[in-house]
Amino acid sequence: MKKNGNNNSPMMDILRKAFPGRSDEQIVPIGLIYVGVRWGKDNRYGEVPKDKYGNFIGVCTSDNEYHEYLEWLADYLYTLDAEPNDEQQGLCKYVDNMVPEDAIQFIGMNAALYQLETEPMKSWIKENAPFSEYSENKKNMFLKVGEEYYEEAERELYERVRKEMSEQQSYCPNVQHADVFYRVPLSRVLKKEETKGKRVNLLNTFYQIYNEYIMK
Repeated sequence: MKKNGNNNSPMMDILRKAFPGRSDEQIVPIGLIYVGVRWGKDNRYGEVPKDKYGNFIGVCTSDNEYHEYLEWLADYLYTLDAEPNDEQQGLCKYVDNMVPEDAIQFIGMNAALYQLETEPMKSWIKENAPFSEYSENKKNMFLKVGEEYYEEAERELYERVRKEMSEQQSYCPNVQHADVFYRVPLSRVLKKEETKGKRVNLLNTFYQIYNEYIMK
């Protein structure tokens, strides 16, 4: 998809067919995901409910626990009063113009793909390795001959992930739910639905999309 405002690209034609009845403004964000645009994490809102034994549910270990968690989350996000961090301001602007079903898919895709693309950095950051060591390893071990490497953009991403990992340790070190990092944009979607059952279904869709893309 072209970035010069031309909406007559083959990508847009595909998106129009996949999302009938939507304006170009509503489907452009999906196209951005496909061409590699990503939005990072926000760790500030890591609250989780407690189970019947009084333990915080940092991860769901059964279907029942998962559905109970979504029931709690549907209420929590509906009442969350929060503004996005700098990284997610653009994400929220796109979400605000999309129908809830599309917005949920959009956030789930971004969450999974961002996780996949930044995961290799984390072991290096945990070892406090400088970017130069990570970068040299990537260039020597993973790049194909002649493949372009945007080193400065990669450096910025490496430092962003370093900051996100530090923030996660401060705010929610033991929480593993994927929604935690995108709760502000998710809340903006859920606030459009007054019916709790619909909010639960949207959250379930978020996790279905997230899991689908994280496994690719």
